[in-house]
Amino acid sequence: MSMADYFGKLEKLWDELVAFNPVPACVCGMSEQFQLKLDEEKFHDFLYGINRERYGHLRSQLLAQDPIPSLDWAFKGMNQEEQLQKRDHQAKPTTDEIMTFAVNTSIKASPKYKRRFLLNVICTYYTRVGHEDSTCFGKHGFPEWWGDRPQSRGSPDRGRE
Repeated sequence: MSMADYFGKLEKLWDELVAFNPVPACVCGMSEQFQLKLDEEKFHDFLYGINRERYGHLRSQLLAQDPIPSLDWAFKGMNQEEQLQKRDHQAKPTTDEIMTFAVNTSIKASPKYKRRFLLNVICTYYTRVGHEDSTCFGKHGFPEWWGDRPQSRGSPDRGRE
């Protein structure tokens, strides 16, 4: 049930209670104090009826305020929190999406395996081991991410010219 639906049902119940047991009218000013007490009870009814798991932190914050905020203020805060939670829930990736990012996270080649693999790969352009023609910077040019690093590791007279 949404926060607006919950609040609407409570208001309907409160209206029925007031119709059954109206606030007494008087000129001494006690009816205002009586109305403030009823508003405080409505505030507590509203907060104690909400889902503690979803809104417990905001509920605690509202109850800790002195003086207590108005019922409208509490409803607006809870409604805003509900909207934020809905938006966050929609933005969260699904389990399938998370799993696609988790693939191969535990597979790491040992340095020994890497050396053995790189010794079996030969560049026919430079006739060197350690990389293939398709990834040869000397043949295809150095990528932008290479930056200012030296562009030659070996002696310049090795390989093709």
